[in-house]
Amino acid sequence: MIKTVKRKVIFLKEEFADGQGKYTYPNGEKYVGDWKNGEFHGKGTFTSSDAETYEGGYKVGNRNGKGIILSHDGSKFEGKFENDKANGHGKATLNTGEILEGEWKDGELTGHGTYTTPDGGKYVGEWENSVFHGKGTHTLPDGSKLVGEFRDDEPWEVNEYDKNGNIIEKIVHLKQIK
Repeated sequence: MIKTVKRKVIFLKEEFADGQGKYTYPNGEKYVGDWKNGEFHGKGTFTSSDAETYEGGYKVGNRNGKGIILSHDGSKFEGKFENDKANGHGKATLNTGEILEGEWKDGELTGHGTYTTPDGGKYVGEWENSVFHGKGTHTLPDGSKLVGEFRDDEPWEVNEYDKNGNIIEKIVHLKQIK
């Protein structure tokens, strides 16, 4: 069995990078971590010129595996990546206090997920391309709820309930029915 040792190198040219090291680009971007054949590969941290940071796994130069993005505005995404996009379970915490958590596909919340607002609003249900789409329950800050099917972020076939659970109205195909 051959024992391998990680090499720690400060690279003068990115295309020769192999092992572990750091490289600062002329525009101020910086990568510290594992390299293979001149590409980010393994664990590493990339900081963009606008101070957004990604820390996590890389494969052939793309974000891959578990990782965390910290934006310069205070927003954070923690989850799984594939081919440089969020794929799998993830949680986005926005600088507004809003939280999106669920299944992501190609960088969009798609499948089952939850959206929570700081004022007590909450949507739990199905998503497509980061909008309410499918069966779900949208609880408003006053305690009232919309329960049913949503399409493209709009109530499609839902019952609206007051905070005591009484039906206020029905919405069918975007039209209110009393």
